[in-house]
Amino acid sequence: LIGSYILGMHQRAPASPAASARGGIAAYMVADLRAWIEQHLDQKIGVQDMADRLGYSCAHFAREFKREVGVTPHGFLQDIRLSTAMDLARRGAPLVDIAHRCGFAGQAHLSNAFKSRSGFSPAIVRQRSN
Repeated sequence: LIGSYILGMHQRAPASPAASARGGIAAYMVADLRAWIEQHLDQKIGVQDMADRLGYSCAHFAREFKREVGVTPHGFLQDIRLSTAMDLARRGAPLVDIAHRCGFAGQAHLSNAFKSRSGFSPAIVRQRSN
């Protein structure tokens, strides 16, 4: 249940094939963006970086992404960061390492983001997985 929310249960179905013809974000573009984010998760990534990746202006990208995917680009990024963090916590990785690998400023930033999104700390996930 916990992981299902973070993994994107709240997202709508992928964009229609005609989405890119209308200037929208097509499903293959979202998949490409997800893969790129996962490869660069330990780096600072902003909405402008994501827009540049897909060749859109920042404002157009943010608007179309939210319309097509059902979540803001920042929310999408946070979902990927937190999903990866949850997976690493389940494997017993140290929280400071998880924070670094997932692009958080530190362990406190990770814990706050985790609690805010899921209602509990990453330490709890790690304890339950042992």
